[in-house]
Amino acid sequence: MSLEVAYVHAKELTHEPIIQYLKNNYRVHLLDDPVACLELAEKHSCAAIVSHQDIEPINGLQMLQRLKSVAPKAAGLLLHQAPQKTNHGLTCLSISEVNRVPEKIRRAIDLEIMRLHATIVKPAQQQLLFSSRDLTELLNYADQIAFLSDPLLITGETGTGKNALARYVHQQSGRKISGYRLVNCAAIPDQLFESEFFGHEKGAFTGAASKREGHFMAADEGTLVLDEIGELPLIAQAKLLQAIDTKEFYPIGSKNSKNSSARIVALTNRNLRKEVKEGRFREDLYHRLNCYAMHISPLRERSDDICTLAEHFLESTWVGWLCNWRTLIEPSFFEALKSLRLSGNVRDLQNLIRKIISRKTPTTFTLSAKDLPVKKVQNKDVALLDGTESLPQFILRMEQAKVSAAIHAAEGNVSHAARKLGVSRQNLQHRLKRLQEAGYSI
Repeated sequence: MSLEVAYVHAKELTHEPIIQYLKNNYRVHLLDDPVACLELAEKHSCAAIVSHQDIEPINGLQMLQRLKSVAPKAAGLLLHQAPQKTNHGLTCLSISEVNRVPEKIRRAIDLEIMRLHATIVKPAQQQLLFSSRDLTELLNYADQIAFLSDPLLITGETGTGKNALARYVHQQSGRKISGYRLVNCAAIPDQLFESEFFGHEKGAFTGAASKREGHFMAADEGTLVLDEIGELPLIAQAKLLQAIDTKEFYPIGSKNSKNSSARIVALTNRNLRKEVKEGRFREDLYHRLNCYAMHISPLRERSDDICTLAEHFLESTWVGWLCNWRTLIEPSFFEALKSLRLSGNVRDLQNLIRKIISRKTPTTFTLSAKDLPVKKVQNKDVALLDGTESLPQFILRMEQAKVSAAIHAAEGNVSHAARKLGVSRQNLQHRLKRLQEAGYSI
């Protein structure tokens, strides 16, 4: 029984069946004074207040209305002698109905807690939550380069938190008092690139009814984040490179140049080095953006972070309102969670937690490995097993996957990849040679 419930009844009406049902399912505070109930709710984390309407010196409706300011996270449920569905937005049940079917009060409490949590406006946040060594080292590096002005390239798979890392760099820099402007490069039509980034004068083209400030000017002295930079067409890349190099640009229709000191942070889930080789990305722009580089590893390589993030996502739902909610989660849940193939990384994990919680109720909440989808519980390494291969072949395949991922993350830099793998440069070179001789490509 993880929920605390306060039950306020009239002194002459105790309704024993209701009290007995509440005692069997909740930790119950029995009260006959509404003022004492409000004081209790302010001091204790009561999940719900169940009150009769006919109480004194204030009635149940008045007490539950005051409850919103005293304990906004507590759900209110009003019991009437006569049946009615709602009263001033409060869920109501008739006392005779609950006496006949006590289970209705549990369902009403569960629904009210979930409804209340959904209506509380929570500020949108993007933060980096981690406990892994990889992310700790990455943020230490972010602290070192945050105050610099040169471009920064952040790479990583979809959903790994590139935007959150870019925002962290911005917050640690002296630019945090100025703007943080995020631009999705993939969403900008080719013909609007200059207007979007450099702005335009009134009447510069058909439809330019007023003067418009572009992204470079809007982010002046702040941070301009170019998400999905790899999606820009080559002609736009050339214009972008010039603006980054000179910090100068011309709005469409203007003869006067403008300057912007915005720091450029580029984000991509593509391997830009490979894009350069295949002619889809300008080499000069790549080197300009790659002045400083950071790579966020996929979640499957950071199992410690999976548990940290899962707890955060659970706490952000109504689960976080339950007393000692962590004790209601079996260790098997987190162990199984670590073995999932989360192709969407953090977003995939968040969506999975939401789906699991949507099938739960506050009164009976528990979590175990059984709550996870069986089809997803397959470790990446296990998925690579082939029943026809020998153990040495399997080990080589695992080594190739790990080494290849490290080389890719380090943009081909063997020294950086070796440090990430925890081996010397010479050791990694030896492994690369051995893998290539065995017919494995990197």
